[in-house]
Amino acid sequence: MAAEPQRRNPEHHAPGRAESASDRETTWKRAESYASSGDPLRAADTVRPTLVADTDPRPFLRCAEFYRLGKREDAAVEVLTAGAEVCPGDVQIRWTLARSLLRLGRTEKALEQLERAHSLDPENPEVLFRLGLTLSTAGRLPEAIDRYGQALALSPEDARIHTNLGLLFDRVGRGDDAIRSFQRAVEITPDSLEGHLNLGAAYAERGHRDEAIAEFRRALEIAPGSFEAHYNVGMVFLAAGRYPEAHMAFLRAHQRDPENPHLIFRLGMVCLQRGMYDQAISHLITAHRSMPSDPDVMYQLGIAYNKQDAILPAIEALEEVVRVDTKHRDAWYYLGVAYDKGGEHEKATRAYREAERLSRVGMTPR
Repeated sequence: MAAEPQRRNPEHHAPGRAESASDRETTWKRAESYASSGDPLRAADTVRPTLVADTDPRPFLRCAEFYRLGKREDAAVEVLTAGAEVCPGDVQIRWTLARSLLRLGRTEKALEQLERAHSLDPENPEVLFRLGLTLSTAGRLPEAIDRYGQALALSPEDARIHTNLGLLFDRVGRGDDAIRSFQRAVEITPDSLEGHLNLGAAYAERGHRDEAIAEFRRALEIAPGSFEAHYNVGMVFLAAGRYPEAHMAFLRAHQRDPENPHLIFRLGMVCLQRGMYDQAISHLITAHRSMPSDPDVMYQLGIAYNKQDAILPAIEALEEVVRVDTKHRDAWYYLGVAYDKGGEHEKATRAYREAERLSRVGMTPR
């Protein structure tokens, strides 16, 4: 296949032409002006021909940055690859090239560049951090944890490393280690919203509700408008049966993101628990429009209709649940309740029997 013709630009110098220092300075000033004016691709095309005479990594890095700003990651890779050949011992070129390769989905190539950077500077914690990040992206979690551990030994006060280690520990089921990592990250950066959200979530996942609530409240002190903090503390209150507090937290989150279907579903759930059936039905219908195949939304809607003695809508909702999830024990039970209320006693008996059968085989109630 023929090579794609290169763009012609009257400002290009012929490839290989040597420039004086003043010419190069003028060219770079012009390029920076183009970049400042919102045309980074023109800036990159202006300076790229001058790179043939460079042995300094900085022009390659800056030119690649122009291409990246112009959404030309492929061209950035080309420039950085050339820079790595000219400056084979430069660590920053290697990890910047790895970052661009990773953005293009070329994970293994990115890892190759980072391993080379590590061999050039084995005591560089930033290289080890980036290795950990890239290995994590590749799904190689034990290796990522090992690299982050090496980075931490060199830079123990880097909150990013503690945070990423915590996330990985959480993914591999090492909950206590995750909590310790997030705690250390918060100690280092006590005003980090992300840090308190991560620590709060780790506590919540392990049933430490009071600690989770304290972390989410601290997050709200830092960022009162945080949707995540309001939503997460609402989830903890909901799990703890503290429905008025959960309701208030969800309403505050709703002010920040009124279209979020998962939040609207939770609002429906908490209204149902508080006996506010009309509001529950309204929220659950809205959530169902966005998540029509979610059986949990239909189940809660069926329960709300049952509470209102709206028998036909209750039956319709609960029949849809057991059609999608035949092992939904509680849906079968409440479908029996709805059939009984509607006078369909034979159907009710069959539904009750199915709920009882699922109970015997150990299906967990919803």
